Amino acid sequence: MTQETEKRPAGSEKVVHVRSDLAEPSRPEGHFGVHQPIPAQTPTYRPPEPPASDAELAERVRAALDDDGRAGAGDVTVSVNGAVVDLHGEVEREFHRTLVAALAQSVPGVLSVNNHLAIRVL
Repeated sequence: MTQETEKRPAGSEKVVHVRSDLAEPSRPEGHFGVHQPIPAQTPTYRPPEPPASDAELAERVRAALDDDGRAGAGDVTVSVNGAVVDLHGEVEREFHRTLVAALAQSVPGVLSVNNHLAIRVL
């Protein structure tokens, strides 16, 4: 083990520099130096789910809209054709219009959302 010491004035402590490849292991079962082995992780493969039918997607979108208390989507009609969701109806504010579209887009299996919602005139 090669060590280098610096000369300091009398009364000060010696500083010992140790090359990193000669350093003690930083982990209980580690190797010397800075190069630590990285254990291989087994990839987890999950086969893709079969695409949901349009009726199933419409139910999932409707459930997502009903579960969110902010959406106010009682007057919204949901239709699905080829995993593309069409939203029709009226909502109270632009916030609700945007939120309903975002909730529909977040449902797994939805490819895109056509937002035809209108803002209700008070």
